[in-house]
Amino acid sequence: MLRERAGFVIEQVGVRGEKFIRRRVRVVGRARVDEDQIRPRECLVVQAGCTERGGEAAQRRAEFDRGRGEIAMAAQAEKADAHVVAMAEFAGLESRGRERVVQLVIRHRTLVPWYQGTRKQEPPRRVKFPPMFADLAADTAVRADPETPGRFTLTLPDHWDYLLPSGGVVMTCAMRVAEAALADPLMRLASATTIFATPMHPGKLVGDAFMIRRGNSAVQMRVAMKHAEAPADDENVGLEMLVTFLRDRKGPDVKGIAFPDVRALDASIAVEDDRTNNPHTRFRFYHQLECRIASGDKFWTPDLVPGPARYARWLRYKTPQRDAQGRFDRLALPPLIDTMPTALHRAIGPGAYRFYAPSLDLTTYFVDDTKREWLLIDVTVRRALMGWAIADVNVWDDERRFIAYGSQAMYLHHLSGEPPTVDASDRV
Repeated sequence: MLRERAGFVIEQVGVRGEKFIRRRVRVVGRARVDEDQIRPRECLVVQAGCTERGGEAAQRRAEFDRGRGEIAMAAQAEKADAHVVAMAEFAGLESRGRERVVQLVIRHRTLVPWYQGTRKQEPPRRVKFPPMFADLAADTAVRADPETPGRFTLTLPDHWDYLLPSGGVVMTCAMRVAEAALADPLMRLASATTIFATPMHPGKLVGDAFMIRRGNSAVQMRVAMKHAEAPADDENVGLEMLVTFLRDRKGPDVKGIAFPDVRALDASIAVEDDRTNNPHTRFRFYHQLECRIASGDKFWTPDLVPGPARYARWLRYKTPQRDAQGRFDRLALPPLIDTMPTALHRAIGPGAYRFYAPSLDLTTYFVDDTKREWLLIDVTVRRALMGWAIADVNVWDDERRFIAYGSQAMYLHHLSGEPPTVDASDRV
């Protein structure tokens, strides 16, 4: 299966009978392109180095349509039985020794069998490669700073943005720092509390891990994360996180709450529509997830009926997140948990009031493991008052297993309209 991750080399690009034809392609990042100036679209930026005998370039043709900003590129080797057709934005062409490298922003790639001349004509086949989505594990991976013990760096792309990167994703980055500094796979992530002091932007981040206490059964740590270089006119405090790791031990097994009364996964409401204010279309964060509404309705539509301050969605990463044992990666939970403002939207209902709600803090408790991909994020807003709100969330898998719990304080940033007074406490 084709692997398409930033920083990985892709070699498997075509087939000749039972054998693969190989061409080295390095994915170097992602970009946003305007498609006919209507809707931004996220695409991969790749460097395609096409080589044949003696390292000579096999790049045969590069036609650039300046009017539409697209390039049709057909790269074929003399002995190949297939070639790749890519519709892309042209980003540059350079030479590296005896190899020419074309840099593109790929929109769509199709494998087209190549038949010509003396070859027997056969019916053409088309094989579409799988869609390309961001990988949270790759995007939040950290590297140790060789000069400073306990310090780690990473480069966070904008794949996980609302207006800025999701606070839950930045929290995952900080947890990667703690996990790397601890370097003990038998210690399992149990809880974490993050305070977001200043906004975090995409780009290079640096995190420092400090050991509070390391025992035989529990480890407590602190992580301070900020930008490697402060954004212009912005304080560079970043975030502070307290995190606890525990070793699995023998103990009681008690279930204290029941699975909520929500729509089953196959009966839930799809979020796709043509509305321009649909957050699942507007924000890159939701481009990386599959989503279905389990409790509530499409809160972005004008005919929404105000309901209780509760909202539940089934969410699944389009690129599955697994740990070394094949379980759902606990470090991938905070981005899903950090989706609580939707419950406040449902309680307020349609109207002129507009807001967005960056996190002041976020706490997550990691309770159980699952190998399932679909998770139910069941959110309740407890109170909103004087420009901030508190909410909590229960996380279940689609086999009704309780996975995690989270709580959050949100800063309600006013955009337009008059803040309403709402009592949703008796709604069902």
